[in-house]
Amino acid sequence: IHICVGNWILGSQDLNIVYLIAQSVLLKCLQSYPCNAHEISELQLDPTEFRYSANEDIGAGAFPFLSLLNHSCNPNVVRHSIGKSTVLRALRRIPAGTELQDNYGYHYATHSAAERKKALRTQYLFTCQCQPCVERKMWPNFGDVPTGVILRCSKCKTRTPSQNTCVTCGHNLSKLSQKLNRASSDATRFIQRFVTDSNPSGHISIIKFLKLAEAHASPPFRLYNECQETIKQLWNLQSNSRKPVTLSS
Repeated sequence: IHICVGNWILGSQDLNIVYLIAQSVLLKCLQSYPCNAHEISELQLDPTEFRYSANEDIGAGAFPFLSLLNHSCNPNVVRHSIGKSTVLRALRRIPAGTELQDNYGYHYATHSAAERKKALRTQYLFTCQCQPCVERKMWPNFGDVPTGVILRCSKCKTRTPSQNTCVTCGHNLSKLSQKLNRASSDATRFIQRFVTDSNPSGHISIIKFLKLAEAHASPPFRLYNECQETIKQLWNLQSNSRKPVTLSS
């Protein structure tokens, strides 16, 4: 048997080599896919209330750049699907030279440290050493994070639960506290509207609060998490989305 491939004429022995190479390449792709493929998703819009809308995976793709990103249980980027492409967006300010860190599906807010450790070790064969995994008591699940804004002293940089005076160095924090409280009130009002309305005005209040919190507060605390999740949903609305089709009788 002879087959012509371009200007080459391949015999049976040559074809066996070609088949072997092709099989090896396919096997390598299949082996790497579980750890390197990324979902292609779509926001399923709920017709009654936006709060019930949810992302649904509709496919998967191999994205070489995204496969270079390491995991963190508190990632600084988030992915969204636009068509068949994936857009990577920053969740917070990322200084120049800082590593971009994705999340492999196990977030500190939704999984305990033990669950994350077991799952990441089983699927990806590494032990996570990110901040929430090292400082476990400081990074609980969402249901256990502090409800109030936790300040970071502008003088000694320590985390302090007091809204007026640093418990470590005694520095006065009242002006900073008032500024953050005003911003948190605006952000909370926007989130309350966004729960039912997918297009409320005032989303700048979320960004303003997150910037202030990153500069002067010490996450995690409940409102910081809620603002991050709201930003993700706002970006979801700019990505793949679909309204349910109602079939007429």
